[in-house]
Amino acid sequence: MIETARARASCWGVVSQHRFDDASLFLSKAIAAGRLGKLLQCDCYVKWYRSPEYYSRPIKGSWKTEGGGP
Repeated sequence: MIETARARASCWGVVSQHRFDDASLFLSKAIAAGRLGKLLQCDCYVKWYRSPEYYSRPIKGSWKTEGGGP
C-alpha cells in the first residue's frame, strides 16, 4: 500500500477511533504487564450494531460530507 501511495503521489490514512476507549486502554495495559502471557497472534472482531435510523440520516455516508459510506 505504501509503494502504491508513493507511486501515485497520494496520501492515505488510518483511523483507529477506539484506541483511547477504556476497554482498549485496559487491554493495552494488560498486554504490557504480561497478564496474558506471551502473545503469538491476536485477532479481533467487534460486531458493532447500528440501527436503520443511524444510516438513514441524510448526512451519514454521503459523498459530499464523508466521502462515501456503507
